[in-house]
Amino acid sequence: MAGFGKTNKERQMTPKSESTVDYLHSAIQHYQQGNLLEAKQACKVAATREPQNALTIGLLATIEKGLGNLEEAERLFSKSLLIEPRQPDILNNYAGLLIDKGEFKAASILSDKAIRIAPFSAAYYSRMGYALWKAGKHDKALQASTKAIELDPDLVDAYENLGGIHQEQGRLDQALEVTLKAIDLKPDHAGAHMNLGGILKEQGQLDKALEATLKAIELKADHADFHTMLGTIAEAKGDLDKGKDRFNRSLEINPHQGWAYFETSRYLVSTEEATSLLNLIGKVHETTLSPKEIISLAFAKSNCYHKLNEFLNSTKHLSNANKIMIRLKPSKKDDYICITEKLLEAESNAPNTNSSCGKGRVFIVGVPRCGSTLTESILSINPLAADLGETTALPKAIKQLSSNEQNLPFETLEEVYLDQLNMSSVALGITLDKQLYNYMYSGIIASSMPAAKIIHCRRNPLDNILSMYRSNLTVGNNYTSSLEDSAEVLISQENAMRHFKQHYPVSIFTLSYEALVNEPQQQIQQLISWLEWDWNEFYLEPHKSTRVINTASVIQARQPINNKSVGGWKNYAEMLEPARRILIESGLFKSEI
Repeated sequence: MAGFGKTNKERQMTPKSESTVDYLHSAIQHYQQGNLLEAKQACKVAATREPQNALTIGLLATIEKGLGNLEEAERLFSKSLLIEPRQPDILNNYAGLLIDKGEFKAASILSDKAIRIAPFSAAYYSRMGYALWKAGKHDKALQASTKAIELDPDLVDAYENLGGIHQEQGRLDQALEVTLKAIDLKPDHAGAHMNLGGILKEQGQLDKALEATLKAIELKADHADFHTMLGTIAEAKGDLDKGKDRFNRSLEINPHQGWAYFETSRYLVSTEEATSLLNLIGKVHETTLSPKEIISLAFAKSNCYHKLNEFLNSTKHLSNANKIMIRLKPSKKDDYICITEKLLEAESNAPNTNSSCGKGRVFIVGVPRCGSTLTESILSINPLAADLGETTALPKAIKQLSSNEQNLPFETLEEVYLDQLNMSSVALGITLDKQLYNYMYSGIIASSMPAAKIIHCRRNPLDNILSMYRSNLTVGNNYTSSLEDSAEVLISQENAMRHFKQHYPVSIFTLSYEALVNEPQQQIQQLISWLEWDWNEFYLEPHKSTRVINTASVIQARQPINNKSVGGWKNYAEMLEPARRILIESGLFKSEI
């Protein structure tokens, strides 16, 4: 038990009576052995004998916390610190209680106080790092957790912090490295195995993600997060029923888990289901939740009200969710716009490129929620097509090739690209790359790989912005939590694609989402013909595919092609008005809005 192995004379809390010492030591021994009731009994005797002994009261508070008596624990922590404020162990344990209550900012303040008293405690830095992480203060959380590891290179909790922070910031390689380190240090750490599952899922390694998450559940079967993670993996692998069952199991374990409510809200079929879910959500104590969980809960409420056609209520909760999102994770829309502008200004010509270079390479580009997952599902029906998902291989290849590295064993962008994918052109036929932001590199693709095919997925701009705003998207799409920023990124993308289509009309096919869902056979036949593939009726039934879908569109992609979402923006017209004005001013979408 942290901080209670022995008394500290410097804190002036040494018990006066030998019998009190005996009871106190007995309480500590029982606590360390996990015998909380016996520990409580011994500690209460000590506290009765010395009611103003800050250490004894602090120990009793920690025991009450372990027994789940949080109100009594908080009262005792406060009393102990009132008697003797400079108790770093008590401050640290009190911080742990506040974390359990979801009061992360207050917890970080207590941890900071503990560190100021005892600045060389790795455990204090680690706890502060965790509190800051859950409060959304990622940079400070990273600093605190890194400091903890400097002080104690074997502190598992600090590595777990770092893994979660890196993952939420989209640094999956770093997240994987530190999470594997945590598991190496403590192979039976259930939380680290769950985090590993989440990282591997984001990387598209679903079988390994499943293995890691099942290991977490084997180690700790009653943790709600583990079952929710297992549900999202089942979804991605095509088993929606199993996914829903896991979310229900999560809520049985923890009826206050926002993440599971959000995932469940995506399955709503009837108004009765929406009403029932809202009733359950109404019982959640939101004051105990982290900002991330509050966001998930707000999206869940919005989805329920959307199903009930109560769009004003849906708007209210949708706006609340995205306001918190954008506060925790700044938009960074300028990054996308600036990179796009630089690439438009740069020379894209690739002299002496073989006209057959890039044959079989298919790039699906656009912005999130533009119909790209449906397009990918259709094309993946082709048995010769390798579905790459949202790989970052192309921008890495471009960076590698443009760095003018000496001794680079490749001559063309395609060769470097395939090397990044760990593939060879000899061993494969067709690749489907759905990294949407490759739209920025469309000019480079078309000039360096003339035989490659670029499919620009396009949707009504307001429907597109609304869908992004409603989707609770992952890191890398932060701007989608701002309607205005989404409009600006969409305009930048539209301008870029119009430019590229003028210069490379043969390389780019524009696929309208509205046309696709209203006239699927006609549009799909045109697309397959343009790709120069043989026709197959199965292209009309992508929902029957068993392929992995690891995107926010997973539920919709498992359904037959339909036009239910077309024109949905009109139900949220008032909310979308700021974005609409920006779109109108651009002059690019006059006939659509």
